[in-house]
Amino acid sequence: MNNEASNPATNIQAGRDIDLEIHGDFVGRDKITYGLSVEEVTALVIELKTAEQPTVWDGRIPYLGLSAFQESDAEFFFGRENLVNDLLGRLQQSHFITIAGPSGSGKSSVARAGLFHALRRGRLPKSDQWLLATMLPGNHPLESLAVAIERLTKVAGSADSLRHKGLENPHALHQQVEILLTDDPSQRLVLLVDQFEEVFTQTKNEAEQAAFIQLLTHSAHSTQTGGNRLTILLSLRSDFISHCARYPALRELLNQQFMLVGGMEAHDLAKAITLPALEVGAEIDPALVSRIMADMKGEPGVLPLMSFALRDLFEAEKTAVGKPMDLTLPEYVQRGGIEKALERHANAVFADFSAEQQALARGVFSKLIEVGQGRVDTRRTAVFSELIPAGQDATAVSQVVDTLARAGGAADDE
Repeated sequence: MNNEASNPATNIQAGRDIDLEIHGDFVGRDKITYGLSVEEVTALVIELKTAEQPTVWDGRIPYLGLSAFQESDAEFFFGRENLVNDLLGRLQQSHFITIAGPSGSGKSSVARAGLFHALRRGRLPKSDQWLLATMLPGNHPLESLAVAIERLTKVAGSADSLRHKGLENPHALHQQVEILLTDDPSQRLVLLVDQFEEVFTQTKNEAEQAAFIQLLTHSAHSTQTGGNRLTILLSLRSDFISHCARYPALRELLNQQFMLVGGMEAHDLAKAITLPALEVGAEIDPALVSRIMADMKGEPGVLPLMSFALRDLFEAEKTAVGKPMDLTLPEYVQRGGIEKALERHANAVFADFSAEQQALARGVFSKLIEVGQGRVDTRRTAVFSELIPAGQDATAVSQVVDTLARAGGAADDE
């Protein structure tokens, strides 16, 4: 069983936090867009083109929509090069690093498609030989940790010490790592605990919550004092930083190496929009790039919606494989841009529900949205049991939640 696989029935969240103003008219010739003029955006798009890029569509859709980038998507991951280089530098200095940021800012993507991809390519000495593990804490973080280790060993039960002794033995993770690694002193294990906030939102057993945090902090301190074999990397929603402060050892480690992910700089955002299309042989109108940058308004949490709108546009504009293809501003405007792409998709999914399922869906989203009381509405995390109305069949709710999660109406944090 892969504990990291998406499980919408037990870990479900509403769509990204959005504070977005969409303009109906096209960005004028002299309008400043995200700090760049339209002419500067045009020059940048031209600069990003190379002779090695295909000139006809190769059949791939390079935009992921609401999904986070994985290592396998690294060829389409652009615009975060400076962050990745920063992380590589930190990795040489520290063995406990926290990547924090608002929902939708791309923390998981930076860690997976950015840092882990760079390590596998040998960006640090011998890092192509390191062991890289990823996990989501979920309801039972000790089990999730054991599964992450067993994915490396490919031997079921090889991490049973974490399952059975993790609650009372704070040395268990450190001991497991020493068994796992070779005698080569340059060998290392990098453990990514993605969406670390799940420890506070999903793990209901307080003893297991505390034991898991103690395993991480004890292993980090053991590494600092007794060698450099294990590095722990956390990705964390910034609104959960205060939860970490309740644990003194964890708070101390967070203070040592802490990276806050925000919105992209203008040039980086232009690359994130433009280069995926060019990599698969599609042309992209500089006016379209300029308009998307204007629509985003510098909000870090809008990145998944940008990707969703571009995927929607790509689906509408795609031609036959091996033929020229263009992503254009008029089609983007006609389809309603960032704001309308997800709305149109969500309405289509909702329309396919029966009347009973529609009522359940409304109830699900009411539990996943915090009304802003004069501020921007935000989403909240809920466990599946919170989503089941009194007297309602859990299976019916699960089917609705599954459908919404697959369609992008509810999504894991990024």
